[in-house]
Amino acid sequence: MVLRLRSSIALLLGLLAFAAAPARAEWKAGAIPFCGGGALAVDSAGTSHLVCNDSHGNYDILRSATFNSLGARGPSAIIPLQGVYSGYYYVRSITIATDSRNRPHLALVVGTAYSIALDYLDIEKGHWRSQTIDTVDTVGIGAPQLTIDANDIPHIAYTAANGLLAHAYFNGGGWQIENLGVQVTPTAIEIAGDGTVHIAGLSNVANQPSQVCEERGANGSWTGECFDYPVVAPSLALAQDGSPEMVYAVDSGALTIKVVRFDGSEWTTQATFDSSASGISDFTSFASAIDSAGQVKIVLQDGSYHLQYVVEASNTWSATDLGPLPIIYGLSLQLDTIGLPHTSFSMTDYVGFQIYFALLLPDLTDNWQSVASRVMSGKTWVAGRLLVKNIGTAATAKGSTVSYYLSSDAQLDPTDTLLGTAKLAVGAGKQKVVTFKFSPATSVSGEYLIASISPANPPDETNASSTITAILIP
Repeated sequence: MVLRLRSSIALLLGLLAFAAAPARAEWKAGAIPFCGGGALAVDSAGTSHLVCNDSHGNYDILRSATFNSLGARGPSAIIPLQGVYSGYYYVRSITIATDSRNRPHLALVVGTAYSIALDYLDIEKGHWRSQTIDTVDTVGIGAPQLTIDANDIPHIAYTAANGLLAHAYFNGGGWQIENLGVQVTPTAIEIAGDGTVHIAGLSNVANQPSQVCEERGANGSWTGECFDYPVVAPSLALAQDGSPEMVYAVDSGALTIKVVRFDGSEWTTQATFDSSASGISDFTSFASAIDSAGQVKIVLQDGSYHLQYVVEASNTWSATDLGPLPIIYGLSLQLDTIGLPHTSFSMTDYVGFQIYFALLLPDLTDNWQSVASRVMSGKTWVAGRLLVKNIGTAATAKGSTVSYYLSSDAQLDPTDTLLGTAKLAVGAGKQKVVTFKFSPATSVSGEYLIASISPANPPDETNASSTITAILIP
């Protein structure tokens, strides 16, 4: 069922269009009414899963929605999770993750009239089922952090009833709980390819300022460090070699964002961003993530209540003002498999709303399928078939082109001969075969046919470097 937004919310969402021309990248939005305190996950197919706590007096209902990963984004379903619990309860916090089959899993801190517990929910034969894992600390509760490993085993980091960091995982026969013995409130969890569990968080030692912390362990052996004094909780990612990286902000007279990496013995600063250089003096909400290429993405609401999208690459930072909003709560950021941002947050109108935004961009790849020479009517013709795929979330912009070159080698350079240019249009998630032929004046056997795709707006194509391909002419 497609959700029709209230007119006031629809007007609000309209403020968040990019100031650039309509053909450029844009953010698309959706919302779940009667909801707040939500959590977001993006699965391997690019579909977003959003779950939030009902804010309309229904304490035994969670609401969830999935958002289509292709084309216009918006809620495709709203599913009340009725019947999971009986009696009065309320959800203090939620985390969501997806497995290898793109099924959602939830970790909840649930309060009843008698206790506060950590619960885990998954789907069995189309129905949600719940398991209580442990009791949790009743003071200063942080959201449990959930991830699903390569074997579809859930792992949860949380603050146990004794106030210490704990790690719970399901081993097939039941839940196993490790007490890490440190006073750390978790803010993120990741698992490396070798099975090492990494947990980022904030120290919660009484009467001491919070520090950035990271704990790592495997097979029951844990170690970690705490350092620096952040003003926002750290996010966590793993580099291609498995090294943990964190992003957080500190107050050094101005808002400074730091990117740090653990090299095996110590944490070192990889990049910093002085937000005042972009006119961002303060913030009310902040969320960050690191993509698979090590690029940092940040969304924040600044002191003037504008939503800002900040991107870092090789310590070069850029900020885009997405427009003004009322004060927002629970800002979260997730990246899909090609690094595009998906974000959600809570706000209130006449009722609570959980808002969702995603950046739509094309992402093109190309590959020659074949090239052949033949003689027709006394002339030699060379014909090639080029397969172009758009693995992004938006169609190619009007004005995108593919150019063909004749080259003595497989590298495109200014000395190569331009043979022709054609318009190119490929829908989000689509592919097409493009044919090209030319008649050379002399033999070109042993030379190369090169195709180069040029997006209409280069900053609005996620991976322009991947759109040049060459093939040897027989």
